[in-house]
Amino acid sequence: MSLKNLLKVSCLALLCLLTANAMAQNKVVSGKVTDSRDGLPLAGVSVMAQGTTVGTKTDAKGVFSLSLPLSTSLLTISNVGYTQKQVQARTGAPIAVALDPTETTLNEVAVVSVGYGTQRKKDVTGAVSNISAKDFNQGVVINPVSQIQGKVAGLVITQGGGDPNSTASIRLRGQTSITGNQSPLFVVDGIALDDPAQFQNIPPGDIESYDILKDASATAIYGSRGANGVIIVNTKKGRAGKATIDYSGYTGIENQSKYYDLLTTSEYKDAISTFDNAATYDKGGDTDWQRAISRRALTHSNNLAISSGADGFNYRASVNYQDQQGVIINSGKRQLGFRFNAQQKAFDDKLDLTVGISNVSTRHQYA
Repeated sequence: MSLKNLLKVSCLALLCLLTANAMAQNKVVSGKVTDSRDGLPLAGVSVMAQGTTVGTKTDAKGVFSLSLPLSTSLLTISNVGYTQKQVQARTGAPIAVALDPTETTLNEVAVVSVGYGTQRKKDVTGAVSNISAKDFNQGVVINPVSQIQGKVAGLVITQGGGDPNSTASIRLRGQTSITGNQSPLFVVDGIALDDPAQFQNIPPGDIESYDILKDASATAIYGSRGANGVIIVNTKKGRAGKATIDYSGYTGIENQSKYYDLLTTSEYKDAISTFDNAATYDKGGDTDWQRAISRRALTHSNNLAISSGADGFNYRASVNYQDQQGVIINSGKRQLGFRFNAQQKAFDDKLDLTVGISNVSTRHQYA
């Protein structure tokens, strides 16, 4: 054998000897990683030797095999969505590792109805306010906007005068114009109303909740119509189950709580007695006109509703009768209203067909 070939054989033998020595200083660890809830294998789980950069991942059956230095005592098992676990790096029988799912708290979102969409709660806390039925003002409530009076910061509702037919003044974003309309946009079950007075004909007992949208980012979907803010009104809907009949009603009395402190007849005569022509100011009258044109007004309201649903179809129908005397004589309002709403899931769970009569009412102003 030539010297060159002898040198090649010697190098090969030396290399094999070194490799065998290195293998003898390592250990092979194998195992299987599963989900602790259902026992199913987890693929792509990271298996790392603690304190080293040696590692591998589990295959489609959750199995792993790893050659480690003899000094390695712990394996770190980790996967997205699961709690990290450490196990003993032992040889022999395969290691069984069950990972526990991580309880992760997702960012809260505020959901605004009628397809408005979702945003993170921290982004819309000051822009969107939700008022549900349990938070409504209680008592004699004829005008539905009185349900949320004083409930939302920045929302100012003023019912001027003693005539129940007068329209309440509603300001959501302050004075936004000198001569233009300053009332917010009302959206009832997804339908925008051209005149806020139309909303005030809806019986308060038929309203489920309000979503008040105040700033520009929250109202942007409605364009220029939402410049004064948006009040989204969600009315009650039918639910699956047995037919349910609901009745609500009340009777109340209204009167003027405070009068101007004016002179009486005798006080008036004493005040003009020093005038040279006092007789021309005394017409002989003795009438308190504040009390003469006002009265103690009787108000009552009755609302009857029936609702039910089954097999993807639900409905709700209601009838309401209101009779409100005005505090000012020769004023008052009688209103009879009927509402009907029905929803049908068609073809699949992702498609809803809704048909309804939003509000049909007859309103009469009487003396």
